[in-house]
Amino acid sequence: MSRIHTAVPSYSELLLDRNDLSERNREHVLVVLTCLLEGRDPSDTELERSARNGERRALQGVSQVAVIQSFRTAAAALAEQDQRRGAPGRPVAARRPRRSCALTGERR
Repeated sequence: MSRIHTAVPSYSELLLDRNDLSERNREHVLVVLTCLLEGRDPSDTELERSARNGERRALQGVSQVAVIQSFRTAAAALAEQDQRRGAPGRPVAARRPRRSCALTGERR
């Protein structure tokens, strides 16, 4: 979480609740990893939760750019952690086939 606060200045400038940010971040990471491991797209329920979080952030004054930057920061941190744990040169996402990006729904 501190990495996101450092990388995304508006998160700390807007004085967002760190517990809420941490919980939502954990939730998004869990969805992404679950979808990757199961080789599936996010469910409607998972996408709805993500949309509600996006609406909440918009009401808090967080820009879309900042939200996307926070996702990218979290993804980079996960990739670095994965690299340290093994399978050098092959992050988790490269080990399993992927049909879409769980964060954006973008088809690959």
